[in-house]
Amino acid sequence: MKRITCAFLAFVLSCSQASREPQLAHECAKVGPVVSSDRDAAYATIAPRKVLIIGDSEACAVQWQVKNAKLPTDQVDVECKGGTVVQYWGASGNMKRALDRHPGTDVVVIFLGTNHYGQTVTPPVAPILSLVKERGLKCVWVGNTAVNGKKWKINDLLRMAVTPTCSYFDTEAAGIPLPDGVHPDGTGALKWLRLVWPTIPMKHEESDE
Repeated sequence: MKRITCAFLAFVLSCSQASREPQLAHECAKVGPVVSSDRDAAYATIAPRKVLIIGDSEACAVQWQVKNAKLPTDQVDVECKGGTVVQYWGASGNMKRALDRHPGTDVVVIFLGTNHYGQTVTPPVAPILSLVKERGLKCVWVGNTAVNGKKWKINDLLRMAVTPTCSYFDTEAAGIPLPDGVHPDGTGALKWLRLVWPTIPMKHEESDE
């Protein structure tokens, strides 16, 4: 199974990125190099995921790179609107409407937080988290960018508020280049998604053999 895991990660991470992951490299070194049969075996255990990305202009910025970051078995849809905040997707019902437009979603990836960057009070995430639980969804919450090169209190507030219902991706710590101080360009968007994608829960079809 460890060899299969390494085969999967070899797809998700480029060779240059993998070389910067010493713990992964150490673990994979124990089981030897990945060969095509290992990669085929890895794909055989992966069930298709239906992923819905929702959020603000950050979600809009990354949508064009989804095809370059997702697994071949993933079906991904994006619902985004620039300038939106947690209340738009939660209390105002737009996340529910988005999910209704994409029935069968397994995982929701939420890009929200950047438009709250100066706030010191947690935004009302409860309607979003309730919807995740009601629909039986897996969830990854992708937090705010390091707006203007700074760290913001909202990052920790969101992390505490959304976990453990959603796993939390700390974008501030990810080193995403932001040419305008807020949003990534195409290269930064791809880097961002390639870091986020391995945190999305897998669906496996495993045997005991």
